[in-house]
Amino acid sequence: AMADEFLPRKKLILFQKDRNNERKDSYATSDGDFEDKPVYILINENSASASEVVAGALQDNDVGTIIGRRSFGKGLVQQEIKLGDGSAVRLTVSRYYTPTGRSIQRPYDNGNEDYFKEYIDRYNNGELEDAANIEVNDSLKRTTPAGKVVYGGGGIIPDVFVPSADGYVLQTLEYFARTGFADQFT
Repeated sequence: AMADEFLPRKKLILFQKDRNNERKDSYATSDGDFEDKPVYILINENSASASEVVAGALQDNDVGTIIGRRSFGKGLVQQEIKLGDGSAVRLTVSRYYTPTGRSIQRPYDNGNEDYFKEYIDRYNNGELEDAANIEVNDSLKRTTPAGKVVYGGGGIIPDVFVPSADGYVLQTLEYFARTGFADQFT
């Protein structure tokens, strides 16, 4: 619904693919209130899921400017299944893709440990300080209708890079605070 406010009718917002490679497309439905206005979207390494869907939809449709740092890379569609004891299980049923076919999801090929380690590797390789340190895979390169080159493989890479104002140590401490690791350990 949010992306629909910026895109004209019948523009592809995103598509989902399930494990059988069946595709479900989502299109803009009506005239949005902001279709003729300049749009600037701020993202960083903590922007995930729905915010990445909106940023990717607008970037791939050549609407607005994405500013900041590469987003987190969470592009899984999950269905919640309630259990009899009041708890629930979230089952991954498909993945989100941007209109040009970029996967938002970071690779999960080597399991949980490597998945979360890759997030820390972004800190270590200087990706938050210099756009030249963002690793991209040329085989995942896509081109928007206006000719802008964009990359898949996890997260949305901004059009305008803004380095992190925080130092490495502060970023690392902030990451550990968000994970709840210290609370679990204590």
